[in-house]
Amino acid sequence: MTNDINVAKQKFDNLSEYSIKLSRWYLKPLGAWPTSSSTTKMERIISQILIVICWCIILFTVIPGILYIVFVKQDIYVKLKIFGPLSHWCIDGFNYAILLLRKNDILHCIEHLRTDWKLVTRTKDQQVMLKNAKIGHYIAAFCAIFMQVIIFFSCFVLGIFKRSIHVDNKTVELYNLPCPVYKIPFDTDPTIHDIMLGTQFLSAFVISSSASASFTLATTFTYHVLGQLNIMMIWINEFVDRLQKENKDNHINKIGVIVEHHLRILSLIARIERITCPIYFMELFKCMMGMCMPSYYFLAEWSERNIQNLTVYVMVALSMSFNILLVCCIGEILREQCKKVGDMVYMTNWYQLPDKDILNLIMIISRSSVEVKITAGKIITMSIYTFGPLTFCLSALFKYSYLGIKSSELGHCIKHVEKDWKMLQNKDHRVIMSRYAIMGRNLITLCAAFMYTGGLSYHTIMPLFSKRKVENFTIRPLTYPGYEAFLNIQKSSTYEIIYCMHCIYVIVVGNITMAAYSLTAIFITHACGQIKIQTLRLENLKNEKKVLETGIESHLAVVVRNHVQILRFAKNVETTLRELFLVEVIVSTLLMCLLEYYCMVMCQWLLKPIGVWPFVYDRTSRLEQLISIILMAMCFSSLLFIILPSGHHIFFVEKDMHLKVKLLGPVGFCLSSTIKYCYLGMKGVFFEQCIKHVEKDWKMVQDPSYRIIMLKYATISRKLIIMCAVFLYTGGMSYHTVMQFLSKEKVNNNYTFKPLTYLGYDPFFDTQSSPTYEIIFCMHCFAAMIMYSVTTVAYSLAAIFVTHICGQIQIQTTRLQNLVENKDKKNNCDPFALIVHDHVEILRFSKNVEEALREICLAEIIESTIIMCLLEYYCMTCSQIGIISYEINWYKLPAKKAHDLILLISISQYPPKLTAGKIIDLSFNTFSSVVKTSVIYLNLLRTVTD
Repeated sequence: MTNDINVAKQKFDNLSEYSIKLSRWYLKPLGAWPTSSSTTKMERIISQILIVICWCIILFTVIPGILYIVFVKQDIYVKLKIFGPLSHWCIDGFNYAILLLRKNDILHCIEHLRTDWKLVTRTKDQQVMLKNAKIGHYIAAFCAIFMQVIIFFSCFVLGIFKRSIHVDNKTVELYNLPCPVYKIPFDTDPTIHDIMLGTQFLSAFVISSSASASFTLATTFTYHVLGQLNIMMIWINEFVDRLQKENKDNHINKIGVIVEHHLRILSLIARIERITCPIYFMELFKCMMGMCMPSYYFLAEWSERNIQNLTVYVMVALSMSFNILLVCCIGEILREQCKKVGDMVYMTNWYQLPDKDILNLIMIISRSSVEVKITAGKIITMSIYTFGPLTFCLSALFKYSYLGIKSSELGHCIKHVEKDWKMLQNKDHRVIMSRYAIMGRNLITLCAAFMYTGGLSYHTIMPLFSKRKVENFTIRPLTYPGYEAFLNIQKSSTYEIIYCMHCIYVIVVGNITMAAYSLTAIFITHACGQIKIQTLRLENLKNEKKVLETGIESHLAVVVRNHVQILRFAKNVETTLRELFLVEVIVSTLLMCLLEYYCMVMCQWLLKPIGVWPFVYDRTSRLEQLISIILMAMCFSSLLFIILPSGHHIFFVEKDMHLKVKLLGPVGFCLSSTIKYCYLGMKGVFFEQCIKHVEKDWKMVQDPSYRIIMLKYATISRKLIIMCAVFLYTGGMSYHTVMQFLSKEKVNNNYTFKPLTYLGYDPFFDTQSSPTYEIIFCMHCFAAMIMYSVTTVAYSLAAIFVTHICGQIQIQTTRLQNLVENKDKKNNCDPFALIVHDHVEILRFSKNVEEALREICLAEIIESTIIMCLLEYYCMTCSQIGIISYEINWYKLPAKKAHDLILLISISQYPPKLTAGKIIDLSFNTFSSVVKTSVIYLNLLRTVTD
């Protein structure tokens, strides 16, 4: 890191220029870079000229577009389609105006940033600042590139491709523009079209640059604040250590330096809030429009299958979702880091300081407990908690619109159900349909109970239990913030009115969701009832007398006709509801990822066989280290023995996509195990710290009752490890051993084909010959043992560490109970100081555990998600028709009649499936995958916010 500081100093005049260079690149071409006393007169003139040019370019696109919407007679859908990109231009133009109006505040923040770099002279502190500056630099660059690419791609697709119309039996090709213009023949004259398109490209560059500049400024300033907060935490530790060790040469000798630094940080945050407040408000509005309008366009044009337009709509919606998520993440990071200052002060050894010095730290803790917020227009707090409710509201609006758009298709499905009920003549068939109809009603009732109970409890009970008192004043929260700028929400009548409106809103949203769920339940249970009737009809073919009397042809004709109708009905249901299912899956995943999820993992007797133990435990002999190197070489060789041939076979040899996907599961598991194996070695220092902490805690325990508590939790961890190992090794080894013997196939009645778990060895060996097959089979079993040992290692240490933390917390609660009786006061030891000291140690240990295991946990979750998605789940109800067709006495039928059943059996092998947007199959394994995928997003958010 010291080398990085030297390189930055050589490349820039001072280190502060590294932090602000991206902002300068975006603001200067727009004329929005703030002028200071050192700015020359020529630079000021150029800045004013650039501002005039940029406004002319923006208005050259916005004004003709508004006139086109107002004066050109078009249907409402065309106007809405033009309104989408035009609103994007208008909002980004407003943000550009805010950047110009807030020049003085931007200049103040930049000067503040430069002053901070001058005040910090120690290399250690500069390293912290440079690290945070780099993170902000990379995030800002990625955000800017992403936004520019999406906007230019959208303009390119919407402006380059032509559209064809038929006029007087002639096909005429017309040109398009991202934003149509009023009374200019751009659609027929290619020269005018090229000029207008070039101008709109330039206009798109201006508005995208203004949006990128605002995000870059926010990211740069935010990560500078994070760096300053980290330096402040270092200074607090040094201040406490100086008082303990009486080290007068320490850098921080007075609490006043820390307090002044904290106040500077808070003043900078206030300036950042002043700059970004109106920008984020309009950005929030733009993102809501940018997610709703393209979704509406996508649904309206889905039947046309215009790939270019559909791709643009999806990318714009994803871009808007990314923008709002980024803004919320910035606000969340800043809020959490400001709160950490108080936590950090508490985690120092403050209890060993004199009373006067403890009082000096209380104000810092108190001020840090006040939330620091970045808001959108002083209305909505930008945080991850804002992103969740906002996504839920937008999804409800989307589902409501979708139900209206698909009303005719839903009407056809309902008429089909009514027709089937009217056609029922057989009493047994009516009983079957009634039974499945009751099942559908029960499903709807169950769904409604969960939906309304969960939704209403979140909107009613949670606000009531989330009250907090601030200086004898009770603050009553609302589920959805944003009313403070207009109303005094804490006033009695105002709060109750908004609270009731939120309750009405959740009932409306619940009704919308229930409408989608209930229609699905009705249609699916109806299809299941029809399938059951067909299976009953096929079973009746066993009654040979009835068949001979009425004729086999009439029975088969009825079965086939009704089966075809069921398939058509299932396809209509899937076509009608798949986009709705896709939205529901995505929203459920996003909302579930915002719930808290913790995971940790590992153990010595599993670490030694795979050679990782010396990396996590330094008290090992030379011989153990040598054996460890040999074991690791063997383990890596075994894993590569699978990955390399199988990977080559999947990507270069196998042509069948179905087989590729089938092979990807086991090979992907092997690859993820290799990644986890590498992380176990790379994170050895953190594991060593955690293990030493556990050993130290066991050595420090003197009280027999406390030792009993620790033994109880240690026993729990051992049972968890054994259970985990049994499940992993039993399932994994049976897949690698038993499955191979049960999957043998005979070819030409003379040759037995022996399969392998992993393919790709045929170009190098004759895998079916006797010694070769057994050697490869044993190598696969050995590699499987390594893979499952690595996974069990990851799980088991979590069990050890987490149960150890639980035991330590239980000991602290026991000490608190004994505090009044003063039972622990021995050898003049203050029991309160002991409790606080051990509590701080528990917090530090928990953070070390999380630091050691987070990447492994992320790899495990991704691996589990992919493998679960690759497992095939078939709807057995739909395939029962083929099974029943085979189980009847078909061999007693004439040959011609028996052949009639073949097509029925064949089509039943491919049961209809409900999908979410033709992307995700709706089944039980999809539910598990959604849960797993949501945790991936959560880990990403936690990594970013940490």
